[in-house]
Amino acid sequence: YGSDVAGRVVNVSGACSRLEIGDLVWGDIGANAHLLSSGAKTKELGGYAAYAVALEAQLSKVPANIGCAEAGSLGKVALTSYKALRWYGGAPFAPNASVLVLGGSGGTGATGIQLSKAYGAARVTTTTSAANADFVRSLGADSVIDYHSENWWEVLADGQFDAIYDTVGEAGTGARAMRKLRDGGRYVTITGALAPSVPPGKH
Repeated sequence: YGSDVAGRVVNVSGACSRLEIGDLVWGDIGANAHLLSSGAKTKELGGYAAYAVALEAQLSKVPANIGCAEAGSLGKVALTSYKALRWYGGAPFAPNASVLVLGGSGGTGATGIQLSKAYGAARVTTTTSAANADFVRSLGADSVIDYHSENWWEVLADGQFDAIYDTVGEAGTGARAMRKLRDGGRYVTITGALAPSVPPGKH
């Protein structure tokens, strides 16, 4: 997207207090924008360049257990899934919680599976192709539905999920998701496939 970055800090401003020259950092600089004289805003795509300017608040030190290439691929998708699950999806989850991640082998789906597990989901079900089934299982998915051969809304029982995280945006997903949620369950989509109506006790 031109907003994911990872690399070494080569210079800092005087106001920078948390990061130092030489630190290995990662982040999402997509919030940077320039206000043009016309009043329009530009989208900052500085992540495509060899050097990028970022606000200190947009960066963090790369964890010791991942490399720079991994860090550079995670910013946008990981933050998207974090906000979806933590801000709107009910994470951290109660014991024995079940989560459905639609589109588990994409960037946001892959981080959604891992974050769901990290936030305590006892069971994560996801949709993907048969070719990617082993990959999503390696991320923590407990059950995999091959969307080429089965429709998740037909094979999954109603009322079994505490959260449904939609990264696909297929038409009708919102209405179908409402039937699969338990009372108190939450449906979150990053694609705009909203539910036409939300029954009492569901979100």
